[in-house]
Amino acid sequence: MLSLLETNGKLSIVKHNRLGHVFSRAALNNDPKNALLEYQGAVAKSKNFGSINVYPNQQLIDILKKNELSIESIQGIRTAFGLPDNNQIKEETSWQNDMFKLELKLADDPIAKQVSFFNHVIAKKPD
Repeated sequence: MLSLLETNGKLSIVKHNRLGHVFSRAALNNDPKNALLEYQGAVAKSKNFGSINVYPNQQLIDILKKNELSIESIQGIRTAFGLPDNNQIKEETSWQNDMFKLELKLADDPIAKQVSFFNHVIAKKPD
């Protein structure tokens, strides 16, 4: 992996966030039974993609550090966007702009990123 990056090169990884996935399963999919099972460690499943390997950020961080990459940042993605059940409003430009501003603020909030649907991990190859 290290040989693919130039000095100071960055690696961007977007991954499922376990707790966000549990929230999504319970609230958006109306499936609290399977949300609880996933919270307790069951393998997450998608009807379109099959099993989803949802792993903790620390596992990824350990792999990246083992390969001599430093963690530049971890951000939350899709913290609030998916929550409204009114999909029609999501087509309105003003709503999209307001939600984008909110998502940018939530991306770095330490509590909000714990429940975001995805995490964006940015690693860097040192000098």
